[in-house]
Amino acid sequence: MLALIAADSAVPGYQSAQANHILFKEEEPVECEKTKALITALPKDQQFDAFTSYAKSLSKCPSGSNGGDLGEFGPHQMVAAFDSVVFASGKLQEVEGCVKTQFGQHLIWIRKRVYADGTDEPLP
Repeated sequence: MLALIAADSAVPGYQSAQANHILFKEEEPVECEKTKALITALPKDQQFDAFTSYAKSLSKCPSGSNGGDLGEFGPHQMVAAFDSVVFASGKLQEVEGCVKTQFGQHLIWIRKRVYADGTDEPLP
């Protein structure tokens, strides 16, 4: 199994991640980009709090009431485009997106990733 995970380019040896997201309707790409710009304009130490606040007020997902917290999940438990950002291209502790899926447009904040050997990826 470990060889299969290591060989999968979308999952570079991760066993799990923790992330928050803000879901916008598909027809709201401008709102997604605008929200991303507002968050990233803030000082780095204020961005996560702003992200969770916007999730509570704007997200179309039920997780929005909890700041967009998706809890802990493994590779391939989310739709492909979302999974690819969380486990391959995305950076920890930054706003990622807007990511288009069949559910709409997502902003994603990756809080934590755990390697296959159980150690946490170092935070930036």
